Amino acid sequence: KHLGCNDVKEKTDSFYLNEKIVNWLEEKKHSIIADNRWLNLSKKEFEELTSGIDSMEAILIVPIIHRNILIGAITLGHKRIAGSIFDIDDVEVIESLANNLAQAIVNASMYSKLGNLYVQVIKALSNILESKDAYTVGHSDNVTKYAFAIAKKARLGEKEINVIVHSAMLHDIGKIG
Repeated sequence: KHLGCNDVKEKTDSFYLNEKIVNWLEEKKHSIIADNRWLNLSKKEFEELTSGIDSMEAILIVPIIHRNILIGAITLGHKRIAGSIFDIDDVEVIESLANNLAQAIVNASMYSKLGNLYVQVIKALSNILESKDAYTVGHSDNVTKYAFAIAKKARLGEKEINVIVHSAMLHDIGKIG
């Protein structure tokens, strides 16, 4: 989900994203370390930008960007190694992870859309079948509901239930011909 300014109020896990941080990530496409030597801002700009970081207990914020659009952020707190701070190597590793994560998020979204399209095609075929005969209107829906209920009662896995439901929707498809 795109983390635009309108989404700042949306709760993410246990913290709210600071609007200034979101704006920075969207505009600069640049990681934030809660150390002004990294950001090179005026003291006032740095304090305004990082005011929300304390509530998140974040020390490093890395944008997740796909096609130049901010789709998320990785926030990290203190390093567990005593007295150690994030360095350029840490940032590069997390930024690489963020790039891979951006592609995974986009792929998952596309896969989900493809699955929705598949279900819409099945429903359209089922509707075509029922439109040929007024007697069968609602029949595929009823068969699908019963098949789903039986599959759930049999405690089948999600994949098996999906196959059964899709098959039930298309069980009379041969009648189209």
